[in-house]
Amino acid sequence: MIKNQYVFFYPELSSQVNVDEKLAFQFSKVLRLKTGDSVMLINGKGTQSEYRIEKAEKDFYSLKQMNSTQKEKQKKLILALALIRKEKLEWVLQKATELGVSQIILFNSENSIAKTKNDLKKLKRYERIIIEALEQSKGFYLPELKIHKNLHETFDSFNHQNINFFMAEQNTHKKLTDYKEKLIKDIVFFIGPEGGFSNKELDFFKMHKIPQVKLSQQILRAETAAITAVAGINLLRLD
Repeated sequence: MIKNQYVFFYPELSSQVNVDEKLAFQFSKVLRLKTGDSVMLINGKGTQSEYRIEKAEKDFYSLKQMNSTQKEKQKKLILALALIRKEKLEWVLQKATELGVSQIILFNSENSIAKTKNDLKKLKRYERIIIEALEQSKGFYLPELKIHKNLHETFDSFNHQNINFFMAEQNTHKKLTDYKEKLIKDIVFFIGPEGGFSNKELDFFKMHKIPQVKLSQQILRAETAAITAVAGINLLRLD
C-alpha cells in the first residue's frame, strides 16, 4: 500500500469499478483526484484492493484494479455494550472498530441512563462512524452492528452457539489471562453501563455461569472498560 493513500469503504469490488455519485463527488470536489492517481478500496468482507483512476470526470470516475489483498476471518470478538451516553458510545464504536471487533451489540440495561430503540436515524449515524473508523484503520472486516432491547434478548440471540461469554466485573480476582484458552475462541464480552449492572442482571449472569473478569485494579468508566477488554483480548490472541 502506498503511504498516505486514500482509503474508502466500497462493498462490491471487481477488476473495474465505476464509483457511485457520492464517492465521485468526494474524489472530484473534495480530494481533487485525477487520472493516474491511486486509491484503496475495502469491502469490509476481508478484501482490500488498490485501484488506479482511469477516467476522471465531474460525476464519473472509473477505476482499474491493480492488486488485491485478502485476509482470513479471525475468531469472533463480539462486544456487547450496555447503553451509555451518546458521545461516549460513539467513541467506543470508533475505537472498537479500529481494534477489529467482529460485532457490536448495544442493549438497554436496567441501569442505563441513555435509552434507545432501533432508531433508524441513530443506526445510520452509528454505521457511518464504524465505516469511517474502518477506513481510517485500514481494517479488513466491517463490524456488524445490532441494537437489542435488553440483556436477555442479547443473550438469547446466540441460541446456544458454540461461543464463550464473559462479563466485566470489579469484584472478582479473575483476570483475562486466567481465561486465555477460552478467549482465543469465539467470544462475547459484556460491558455494563455507567451505573453498572443491576442486581437482577448480575443474578442472570450467575445463573448462566458467565465468568466475571477484572480488567483493572482501578474502577474504570464503561467506555474505558470496553476498550480495555477488546485490546487485552487482542493482545492475548497475538501470542
